[in-house]
Amino acid sequence: MQGCAQNCLKFILVFLNLLIFLCGIGLIVTGVFLSVGATDWIKIEEIAALLQNDLLRVGAYVIIAAGCFVIVVSGFGCGGACCENKCMLGVYFAILLLIFCAQLAAGILAAIYSAEIKTYITTESVDFLKEDYNNTMNGTAVDIALDVAGTAAWNTVQTTLECCGVNGIQDYIDNPYVNSAQLTICMSSDGSTKGGCQEPLESLLEMYATVIGATAIGVACLELFCMVFAVCLCRNVGQDD
Repeated sequence: MQGCAQNCLKFILVFLNLLIFLCGIGLIVTGVFLSVGATDWIKIEEIAALLQNDLLRVGAYVIIAAGCFVIVVSGFGCGGACCENKCMLGVYFAILLLIFCAQLAAGILAAIYSAEIKTYITTESVDFLKEDYNNTMNGTAVDIALDVAGTAAWNTVQTTLECCGVNGIQDYIDNPYVNSAQLTICMSSDGSTKGGCQEPLESLLEMYATVIGATAIGVACLELFCMVFAVCLCRNVGQDD
């Protein structure tokens, strides 16, 4: 009876690790989409330039690396379960626990950071459009490079989302580097002025957060189950039937 239960635990653990393997592929695909963009998605590099955030610049690559790591760990779990090796199962449990804690910490930081992004869009982004958008001459070389990158990012956002500024064309009124000819990006094909980018940009960022969050939560739940079954299997390994 005990041998049957042990085989059942082994089968479940292998099955869960196969699901984790698929989730790892999902993380890699998500990271690639964030990196290269797809249809109405904007590259995360563009969002990073717009928000002037260095952490976001490597965000997609971190997700891809995490996906590869999860795939390797799932293979380790399958090997430990099939071979009924206590040492492998113990190491597997420890690695999963570390990943789970890291995901939990990342989720908390992401929740805090999402609130800061909305504040940045409504305050500092407006200041950028009024003072530094399209600036190619004033300031240090580093500041000009940041302004050029930010301008290119805003142009991509405005073109892709078909919007203008944060609140509308009024965000450019006091900008000394912008003339009326350069504000054609704010005009629709019918001659009307486009609305602000705040709402569509926040919706886009929420979509990014939902995709990443759903994938991470799914992987975390599977990891939790795997840890439980790994402990159960490890306790049964070597016991008499």
